[in-house]
Amino acid sequence: DLMPYQYGREVCAPAHAFGPARRSHYLFHYILSGSGVFTTISDEGERIDYPLHAHEGFLIFPTQITTYIADMADPWEYIWIEFDGVQVKSVLDNLGVSTAHPVYRAHDEAAREDMAASMRALLDERDASPFALVADTYRFIDGFARSCIPYRAAQTGKLDGFYVDEALAYI
Repeated sequence: DLMPYQYGREVCAPAHAFGPARRSHYLFHYILSGSGVFTTISDEGERIDYPLHAHEGFLIFPTQITTYIADMADPWEYIWIEFDGVQVKSVLDNLGVSTAHPVYRAHDEAAREDMAASMRALLDERDASPFALVADTYRFIDGFARSCIPYRAAQTGKLDGFYVDEALAYI
């Protein structure tokens, strides 16, 4: 259900840029220090720049074209994880994270630290068993989800739509 594809850490030089590029899987960057700009193209074809700083992040979606550039004066250092899985899209939908809302800002500092620790564990345990790497990926997604909880989009239960449709049909 959840598989890490790659992970790493980058200490960027001033104005270091990556992209434009398109990914095959989900790719999350968590900024440890410094700042930079994440750029994407909206569904309407407009360029959107997201200035970001330490303890924030951004999620790149499969097939999305993006560019990111480190700040000239205070270049960022970040860690990243590329992952995918059967349930990833539904988890992100539930959290309200999408191509229109790709920026990560945590509302739970402890959960954010758990997420960052699991990302660091992946880096520190490169020779670990595949089971340990998948376990760290699950811990990452757990910390990500727990720290994003206040950003959840308003949800309606599946039965709500059913009852509305039935009421309209009756009327």
